[in-house]
Amino acid sequence: MYVLVSRAFMLELLVDQVEHLPMMMTKEMIAVNAVHNSKEVSMKQGITVLILSATILCLNGFIFASPIKEIPGFVWKRDLGNDKFDYESKAAAVSPTNGDLIITGQSVDYRNAQAPRNIYVWWVNGQGKTTKAITLKDSNGQGYFDVAAMSLLSSGEILLAAETQTHQKVIIKIDQDGKPLFTVPIAVAKDFEILLCRIVPLIDNKFIVIGYSTKSKGGADGLIIKFDSLGHVLWRKTVSRSKIDWFWDGMATSDGGFTLVGNSGNYESGFVGSCNVWVTKFDGTGNAQSETVFPGRFGRMTTSQEGGYVIAYDKDTYINPDIRLQALSPALQQKWGVHVLTTNKDFPRAPRMARTPANDFIVVGGKGGKERIIGILWIKRIKSNGEVSWEFSADDSVKDSTTALEYDLVSSNETFYVLYPNLIEVRSGGTRQKVRVIKFIQK
Repeated sequence: MYVLVSRAFMLELLVDQVEHLPMMMTKEMIAVNAVHNSKEVSMKQGITVLILSATILCLNGFIFASPIKEIPGFVWKRDLGNDKFDYESKAAAVSPTNGDLIITGQSVDYRNAQAPRNIYVWWVNGQGKTTKAITLKDSNGQGYFDVAAMSLLSSGEILLAAETQTHQKVIIKIDQDGKPLFTVPIAVAKDFEILLCRIVPLIDNKFIVIGYSTKSKGGADGLIIKFDSLGHVLWRKTVSRSKIDWFWDGMATSDGGFTLVGNSGNYESGFVGSCNVWVTKFDGTGNAQSETVFPGRFGRMTTSQEGGYVIAYDKDTYINPDIRLQALSPALQQKWGVHVLTTNKDFPRAPRMARTPANDFIVVGGKGGKERIIGILWIKRIKSNGEVSWEFSADDSVKDSTTALEYDLVSSNETFYVLYPNLIEVRSGGTRQKVRVIKFIQK
């Protein structure tokens, strides 16, 4: 069953006004070759659509989506943001104190290059209601240019790695109500640049920030900066393997240390050069304790039932992804590994992954579609033996064609949230996108 929107019936369709049908938006109108068993159905707000069971011939570009409600355990979906800006989610987490979903990201205006960028924080409760939304400002009342990462402390306080309008990297700490507690600039040596990828909370409300440090005309070294609870830098170190090296993800250990996932490689354009994934366990002072290395790139991690880790990574190249899971023991010995997905389309940098209460794994990602404008969302539940319990995919995520598709997954017990940019408007002047949030339950 498909939904046709023709010139005769309407000029504009807002996607979520017809929630229980597959959705489509046209750049121009669609012609139909052979209409069979068709009838008109009047929908809410006076929108008229034509339901067809025949072949639809598309004479121009269009976007349509399979129903998100087909996701097993589906609870609700929401689109966050207004029609004045384009919104991207950069990070999300579930509050340890009240279970709210906290989301941070960037608002921009792709139609106006001179418009200022801002970063926002949303609080969304379990019913999908936005209970609070703020735009972060610096001490001079200026908005921030970008946000790279966010994490929550056990106290419920929120840490953000952000960038000012003058491109100074800073760490921001706010309380559960969004009140600023501190803003700490990160010192960068002359002729160096840094990229921050992740904030990893440690015990006693200490935390580390990871990413890479690079010279303006040189390679990159993995970067770790450790802070105390007040934002003071305790130590800083780089890890070099004489290639392009950086840290992607990490988790705290019970002894005050942490385990990090990094990459080391000689990259060509498009991330197609050779690369290795390395997983290293560090003590609290940043000394490496154990390590394992295997071919691949990017990498996200979660814990396994046995107290070790499972890494989701790309074994092949950015343009020919081969997504896999690799299990590691607590001592980082390689155990089982399973294949998840192979595709010849563009893929986000590392799929997102979380463990279910039954010790299966939910893996989320996206594949580029037509001209990288249509993004194909996919979700799989995979057992440790590689068996797929179920999978879902839909052409339901759209991103501006000049940027990469990005998806996120966060969980708390049996509750899972998927976040991604969703196109809500296609006109000659450009696009508008909001942050789509999907909640589903898996036991």
